[in-house]
Amino acid sequence: MKKFSLFLVVALFNFVGLTSCLENGDNKSTGEYVGVLELGRNYTTPVLKTLAGSFYGPELNSFVNEGKMQLGNCYYFQISYDMGLPENSEQMVELNGYYTVSVTGYAEASKQYANSYLTDTSAVLPGELAVKQAIYSDAPFGYAENYLFITHYLSHEKDLDVNWDLSFDSENMMTEENGHRNYNVFIRATGADHDDSKTATEQLHFKAYQMGYFFESVARMEKERLGSSYTQTSTFTLKLNFASEIKDTGITWESQTVDNFYIAWFVPDGY
Repeated sequence: MKKFSLFLVVALFNFVGLTSCLENGDNKSTGEYVGVLELGRNYTTPVLKTLAGSFYGPELNSFVNEGKMQLGNCYYFQISYDMGLPENSEQMVELNGYYTVSVTGYAEASKQYANSYLTDTSAVLPGELAVKQAIYSDAPFGYAENYLFITHYLSHEKDLDVNWDLSFDSENMMTEENGHRNYNVFIRATGADHDDSKTATEQLHFKAYQMGYFFESVARMEKERLGSSYTQTSTFTLKLNFASEIKDTGITWESQTVDNFYIAWFVPDGY
């Protein structure tokens, strides 16, 4: 079982504050995040909403007007940021509801829903493909606005239409191993037109799974289990199981874990 730290998988999950990225002691910084493009609180300004806050850049207006980005879609994006700008003062950020940045790059994640009914893990799916890594390190991974962003890694012929399935058993999400609780999801890939005779190449698939229900349910269960031991720094572990080998005799399952999901992200105090 491969284990990952949420903060080591990719630098875009930066929650220690924008000041942690200061360059050369001045007010300028850069960052990488995942988020959902939505309208800000004034209902006219497009902003990228993340766990670290909302970001507005004038480039977003152009991207939306040109049809390059769409409201409601999910993105990995890079920014440059100047804390010395008047619009990034504490008062203006509070008033506007966003930080003002320059968006220097972005990539769109393909959206889909997670399935709360577990896909049969004992049966090979039609056209099923072996997954090399559920989470590809050094590629976008994170959580924002009810979406889990993951970059999957597998090998197949170019231009194959790959369908993904992320499912979980809503009644039995947790397994305990050596006294440690893991919350499980299962990841599968299928390609109806897959042809073994064609040359396969390594491919990355950037996905955004709508699974706010899963994370809120897990966070509530963990908070209840911890009881008086719960603190703002309490976390839970996500275990991503993936079909790493497909044979006529069945499936070989492997897993990767991410152990830095803070309960407070999903269940604030008082709830």
